Amino acid sequence: KPTGFQSSAPHKLTYSYSHKLTVLKRLSFKVPDGIKNALASALATGIVKTLLQPFDTVKTVQQMQRQACNGIVSASCIEAGCGAIQTRKMIIRQSGIGGLWSGIGITVFG
Repeated sequence: KPTGFQSSAPHKLTYSYSHKLTVLKRLSFKVPDGIKNALASALATGIVKTLLQPFDTVKTVQQMQRQACNGIVSASCIEAGCGAIQTRKMIIRQSGIGGLWSGIGITVFG
């Protein structure tokens, strides 16, 4: 046979929990699913764009360098920095590590 402490404790916990839940339901407001989905999508897009921006920056600089080399990728052009690793090193050397994220504002918010 359960003692008074054991039988009353679950009842108090249940009452306390359900009472708090009722209070929270009254205080909170329902956010429409469309708004939740839009915010989740925007957050995910921002995170992905931020993580991939360095690759986009390197690609853009490489495209500009290839135009300067008249579209010909020769050994001298690669030595000048047309390779991905060389381009990344050049950007970091000239602009610091933050240079890899140049243009992030327009990419995320544009």
